[in-house]
Amino acid sequence: MNQYRMLALGGGDEIGASCYVLQMGNNHVLLDAGIRMRTAKYSFSAFPDTGMLSGVMGLDGLHELDAVFISHAHLDHVGALPSMIGSLGSVHIYSSPATPDFISAQYEDVKNAAEFSQVFAEGSNNLSMASDHIITIRTGDTLHLKGLDATFFHAGHIPGAVMTLLEDDNRKVLYSGDFYDLDQHTVKGADIPDNIGKIDTLICEATLAYSPYTSRNMIQAEKITSAANRTGRVFIVVKSVGRAAETALAIRENIPDMDIWIDQSCAAGCRMCEKYGVKVFGDRIRLLEDRRYIYAVEGVVIQSYSADTGGCEVIYENGLGLYNHAGRSGILKLIAAVNPERVIFVHGVPQRSKDSSIFDDIRDRFGSLIQAVQAQNGIETAI
Repeated sequence: MNQYRMLALGGGDEIGASCYVLQMGNNHVLLDAGIRMRTAKYSFSAFPDTGMLSGVMGLDGLHELDAVFISHAHLDHVGALPSMIGSLGSVHIYSSPATPDFISAQYEDVKNAAEFSQVFAEGSNNLSMASDHIITIRTGDTLHLKGLDATFFHAGHIPGAVMTLLEDDNRKVLYSGDFYDLDQHTVKGADIPDNIGKIDTLICEATLAYSPYTSRNMIQAEKITSAANRTGRVFIVVKSVGRAAETALAIRENIPDMDIWIDQSCAAGCRMCEKYGVKVFGDRIRLLEDRRYIYAVEGVVIQSYSADTGGCEVIYENGLGLYNHAGRSGILKLIAAVNPERVIFVHGVPQRSKDSSIFDDIRDRFGSLIQAVQAQNGIETAI
């Protein structure tokens, strides 16, 4: 039996429900526990299929895991954690110090959102409660489990996001989580670990791997000003914790005379950014304390939902040109730095590729030295 393997319970060849079980010798660990974000549009469950633990990995349940590692606080990586707490038993959950706080802020910002009603239907299914179970490890520190070491590296995606290095006497495996190689307003770019020695397997996110994008971070300011000039205000919809603060700060830098209002649906995430050293409010960025006065303000309103805009223009975050996922250039930079024998892409949709893809780039740059594959949900992959 292969003692070094990975199984995607979700998030293999999709974006959402990121959840990967790794067997490394006698140890079994879980990487992330996310939900599918567009729950209403799926005919299948919002949650990863933990039933595959017994069918493929030979475990009786989550309680037989040796550890759970959470890369960051976004719901597609942590939203299923509350539903797993009871089944994990005494299994420890680990993250960076900032992640439990951002998990709680994420829950505060989305708990009343209609699209997450299925996920948060039960009163006990509370992300804030789940965050209380997390043990925090600082980036750069190494956690010593029985026969397995784990080290976090700064991933640059949102505050608290980490890459996870797992190593035993036989293998080194690096899980990128979601990462970004460029600096943002709320977080610096990833500390790509180039001093950790030879990596056997890199498990790497592929959000932008099947698009032509290189890493970039440039807001489309003219799109915002044009929309605001037409109707007096423009609504910008962001869906994940930390993105309201990043969007507001990018707008202020590029459109310094624009008033920016943070809706209450994004307030907790912005306050958490301030807790971790990012000045958000002030200098034209203000909290919209009472929604009744929404049509008395001018400029930009940043909120987490698209309803109640009174006919004003709406711009969704992905239409602004602000990225926090590495493009193909950033992915290739990570691969070159850690020099793995094997790359397993997760958190990506290869069907989106029209022309070339990351596989062509890897072949052009590294030849046959690196084997690259795309994970698929429910199919075991050697690591």
